[in-house]
Amino acid sequence: MTTTTAPPDGRRAAAAQHIPHQLEVLEHGTTDATAIQLSRSGVPAGRLSIPCPYVHPPSEAIDPADAENAVKLLLAMLAIPIGF
Repeated sequence: MTTTTAPPDGRRAAAAQHIPHQLEVLEHGTTDATAIQLSRSGVPAGRLSIPCPYVHPPSEAIDPADAENAVKLLLAMLAIPIGF
């Protein structure tokens, strides 16, 4: 029997580090993570997004605090050991 550990959970990492966050549901369109996740027999993949009210216009605007918190969350997630 093989035992695996779940990949880092952004929700737990955010809560542990008191990083403001919200979950996203991408209803339309895809990202490269979708193609990776669906390849072969399935590959774990995830996505960390920065909120942007209007995507794909000539210029996009984000809140700098959202970008800073995204970096904090990424670093918190990378600090969690992954077991295979």
